Amino acid sequence: MSLSSIPSELILEIVGYLDVQSVICLCQTSTTFRMLSKTSRMFWIPSIIRSELILPFANHQSLSSCDPLKLHFATHQAALRERNILSLKPRILSYKRITWPFPVTKPDSVDQDAGEYILRSGSPLDEINSYYVHPSGTWMFLLSTENIFRVLHLETGHIVWANAQYRHPPGFSLVTERSVEVFAMDFITDSRVILALVFVVQAAATPNGEITWHRKYKIMQLDLAPLSISVESTDITQDFLPFEVETVELCGPYIFFLERNKTWDSNGPIMSHKLHMIDWRDGRKLDLPSSLLPARKIGAYPTYLISIGITPENTKKLQVLQYAAKADDFHDAKDLFHHSDDKSDWTPCLVANVDFPPSPMRDSSSEIKLCHHYTGNPKGTVRICIRNRGLAVDSGWSSSNFTFTVDLFRSSSEEYSLATSCEIAHRLVWEHEGLSHFYEVFGAGKYFVWWRFDHDSKDEEDQHPIRLFTTTIDDIEPIIYPDSSIDLNPETVGVNYPSRELESPIKSKGAQDPHVPNGHVVASGDVQSTSAVAIVTMTYGDIWVLRYGHTGVF
Repeated sequence: MSLSSIPSELILEIVGYLDVQSVICLCQTSTTFRMLSKTSRMFWIPSIIRSELILPFANHQSLSSCDPLKLHFATHQAALRERNILSLKPRILSYKRITWPFPVTKPDSVDQDAGEYILRSGSPLDEINSYYVHPSGTWMFLLSTENIFRVLHLETGHIVWANAQYRHPPGFSLVTERSVEVFAMDFITDSRVILALVFVVQAAATPNGEITWHRKYKIMQLDLAPLSISVESTDITQDFLPFEVETVELCGPYIFFLERNKTWDSNGPIMSHKLHMIDWRDGRKLDLPSSLLPARKIGAYPTYLISIGITPENTKKLQVLQYAAKADDFHDAKDLFHHSDDKSDWTPCLVANVDFPPSPMRDSSSEIKLCHHYTGNPKGTVRICIRNRGLAVDSGWSSSNFTFTVDLFRSSSEEYSLATSCEIAHRLVWEHEGLSHFYEVFGAGKYFVWWRFDHDSKDEEDQHPIRLFTTTIDDIEPIIYPDSSIDLNPETVGVNYPSRELESPIKSKGAQDPHVPNGHVVASGDVQSTSAVAIVTMTYGDIWVLRYGHTGVF
């Protein structure tokens, strides 16, 4: 029997049990498989979902809505990236060191208090406060401590756009007119970005001396031109917010705010965060279910929002709020601003309300990361990374990594069913005491990258290398509860330094500055999952751009 005589349905059934690398090899063996790989989505989708492969798309795109030929090429590019990251010595394809072009404090100066920011000796006067990296790994969008929003082109190192409308005036205080507090971005296409800014528009004192804060949110469109390396901005809309904002998330036509509330009891301040959802096209506020808990962390996706809710007993729940029946055209750049007068009869509802498993670790109140990659599949993986204070050694830190395989949405024809349980795995990653290294998660929480200052080696200029390591969550055995025999000693549980060391050109001059704590020269690190571009920002301002995958998105 020839391959051409086998029904396509049977081939797709068999291919659905293979991993991505095997499917790629299969489509190269014959014309029949190669043609099927370019004409059928189901040739790729099962293996992509099973492998949790992140395709190089500019937005949250449903796999079922992708063109088969697009899936064919995107999967090949993503597989090359994964093959490099998972090799014993991940190879750097290219890199660039960008010198931050703003003045720094003098090395012999003492620390200065500048509002809520501390100027470190040898650090820029206008530091990077927060940032996003475009999925292509080509653009960086950053907000500085001087409250200036900039777009940095990572391939040339040029600042191609800056908005100083909200810049802090000299001698600014904690509350200042036009002070940007938080911002969020939604990548619609390779060249089109929606930006949401939340800023203070007025600060006044009440008769009893209390500060009254008034806030606005503003929606802007940024059009990126890769050939001319330029950016054009367009104001879309803005409106007042009657509350203080902790976090903002943006996805399609919806913007989500976590309202920050502070109350007091006999033990001190109590913080809570109420969720608000607004359609920014018309300013309409959507009603949310009363069972939605105050949230500590949220993540917005085309059909649902994932929230880490806090119960009155101070325990955590993973909650999934579905707010749309489907998302095939949710991020269509042509239709995003065409708002129909016909209001959808879909009411936001909870589809998952799952308790976190008990853990002997003590949570840090601030360092929680929600990791998830949208595929359009009704069931998916959500990973929550929570940094803990050490158990066995009080001075150490660890990270609890919870993996939930949970229901994410249902179709409008399905009977409503609230999922209250799911498959959960808990893994522990231990960090040694001191500032010599730390780690970040990427790839929807599947991968870790470790940054280590090497004290033991230096070059002829007395510069010490920054070493990078990577591991996967599969390298770490899950912790099973309850189990009285489990050993949580940091010397035997978790990961120290995996053998997979990334090729890295970074060297640091921080060791020569007596005001910089030993090895504390990396200000932040991040890896863009779709392009495997690592961004390392240094305390003295430099930005290193390390490319371990091919740039560009489909």
